[in-house]
Amino acid sequence: MKSVTYRKEWPTKVHLASFADRVTVSKVTGFSAYYLLHGIHPVLPFDLADCTFLVSGFTSGMSSVDLLTLRIRQLERRKEDLAAAAQALAKWKYRRRMR
Repeated sequence: MKSVTYRKEWPTKVHLASFADRVTVSKVTGFSAYYLLHGIHPVLPFDLADCTFLVSGFTSGMSSVDLLTLRIRQLERRKEDLAAAAQALAKWKYRRRMR
């Protein structure tokens, strides 16, 4: 899983990769660097506004590279990811109303 198609695109993603690394939970400590510094888990704008936390692909036991790649995708706010998240949220809301 890669965040860039061509190596020359990488400089445009460095800031996203750095931020993703700071807010992603470490296997070693069990906490993100953000949490260790501030004592709270980060609430990211896309968690509230776009529901991209519903982006698929997060599984238990993922490598750090795969976790960072998925976090970078969230930060990029790709149209296809936002559409998939909106669809998943709509399904969840529908199922909840049908209970």
